[in-house]
Amino acid sequence: MLRLALATLRARKGPFAATFLALLMGAAVISACGVLLESGLRSTLPPERYENAPLIVAGRQSAELDVKSADGSTYRSSQPLPERLVLPADLADDLAAIDGVASVVSDRGAAVRLLAADRAVTGHNGTSPQLHNWDSRPLGGFRLTAGHQPRGAHEVVLDSDLAARSGLRIGSSVRLMTTSTPVTFEVAGLVALDGGRAPRQSVLFAADTVLDRLAPDTADGVYAFGVLTAPGTAPSEVASDVEHTLKGQRSVAVYTGGDRGKAEFTDVAVGAANVIDLATASAGTSCSWPCSCCAPQPPSPCATAVENWRCCGPSAPPRASCTT
Repeated sequence: MLRLALATLRARKGPFAATFLALLMGAAVISACGVLLESGLRSTLPPERYENAPLIVAGRQSAELDVKSADGSTYRSSQPLPERLVLPADLADDLAAIDGVASVVSDRGAAVRLLAADRAVTGHNGTSPQLHNWDSRPLGGFRLTAGHQPRGAHEVVLDSDLAARSGLRIGSSVRLMTTSTPVTFEVAGLVALDGGRAPRQSVLFAADTVLDRLAPDTADGVYAFGVLTAPGTAPSEVASDVEHTLKGQRSVAVYTGGDRGKAEFTDVAVGAANVIDLATASAGTSCSWPCSCCAPQPPSPCATAVENWRCCGPSAPPRASCTT
């Protein structure tokens, strides 16, 4: 048998090499798609502004869609949303009344455009700087390294990395804008994360009156609530009570542990979804088996091997053209 196989191989060196190369390239593509898929599924970031709060109550950053597959069946799919869902501010009273909750801290915010020395300065990673209320600072790892907290409606505090890239220091004037008219503020202080590392998202802190001035539409809404538990109370127990209190409010979610980063960085879920779509589409194309190889006539071509199973069925007889 081995001698016959070697003889066949010597007679068909070209087809054998082509087949081997095709299988090798196909395996490489599928392996690469698998790595991409795992990266998308495991994409997460540790929280920065929320790292000191064991529980974060924020909007559910996804939309549930009914998707129709090739065989006509319908399934439910979750699509992440980059836009942040704003919650009503009075929800803090309901959360504070839960047993085991020591305090509830509201995090208000708005994306701003920063102008320094007549030039626009983008945030870290090319994103827009985020302005937050000073009262939300204890939720994260930012500590005041210079100056003082913002006082009144004309002072702001910048993170050290943003101030260095903007060429600003304490006492400098900086202009912020959310509309077409910039507003001038004075830099009152600087904050930095523990260890002096640069934050993934550049931040500024100011009094609530500043947010009311720059983002009046968010006066009655907050980005998230940081729930601080009482000493000796397990966060998991409080999380269950919070979920029970929020029962019926499908747009609100509770984030604990590593999931708190999802509430802070809404763009991560969107990027992960794009990576997953790219990986599955590429792998599915590599593994595709057209329904034209089935009998009787199929309704449409199958996109992936799974869709081929749905479209043609596990026992569909192949056509003669597919066996040659």
